[in-house]
Amino acid sequence: MPKTLSEISGNAFYAGNKDRLYAIEDEDGYIYSFTLDAAMDQVGTTKFGKKGDYEDIAIYKNTAIVLRSDGVLFTVPMAEVNHPKAAGVQEWKGLLPEGEYESLFANEKNNQLYVMCKSCRADRKNSAVSIYIFDLTADSLRPGKHLSFDATQLGYYIPSKKYIVFKPSAIAINPLTDEWYILSSVNKLLVVADRNWNVKQVHELRSSIFEQPEGISFDSSGNLYISSEAGENDAGVVMKFAYNPKK
Repeated sequence: MPKTLSEISGNAFYAGNKDRLYAIEDEDGYIYSFTLDAAMDQVGTTKFGKKGDYEDIAIYKNTAIVLRSDGVLFTVPMAEVNHPKAAGVQEWKGLLPEGEYESLFANEKNNQLYVMCKSCRADRKNSAVSIYIFDLTADSLRPGKHLSFDATQLGYYIPSKKYIVFKPSAIAINPLTDEWYILSSVNKLLVVADRNWNVKQVHELRSSIFEQPEGISFDSSGNLYISSEAGENDAGVVMKFAYNPKK
């Protein structure tokens, strides 16, 4: 990634189209867009907000949704993403409880937006992680269900992490398997769960490969993309993992 994306913190595809990836970084209010085989000087930028700790991006139909770490959401018309500065940006405050958030996913199949806590007061006394669900329409976010992910499930797969304080940094659904993929940069884990959040696999991530993995997405072919901040490395990266139906 170019220097402007050394702190890349979220990525998403538009309608699963693998020709162009959209990303944010956690310092400035820009949406970046680029093709993965393009020269890095061909990255498009669109200003949507002030400086802030922006942690994830999702795309729902014709709208980009950006999550700030304090739980404030921003909606940006995709038609504006090709312009230097976006018009029609909406800021959504007070929809989420006080806490720290990094994980966001918009599901066009059921018209719902999922926000997963990284650190929320309601989760501090147990091994659960709150998940807030919003019903989506073309121009609104309406609070819906509140679910809880049981992090004690991880101990079955990795006994050393039985009492882990799980801190998710990104979530996405594999469109071909309908499974949740939950990424945690702090815990260096990639968790695979079914649609009901029951854990099926847990993969430990090597720090030498995944410096600070904070973004995850799938294209329409089921290929997995994980973005990682530069950390002590020279640059942020996006890594592609080709879908293998045999695994």
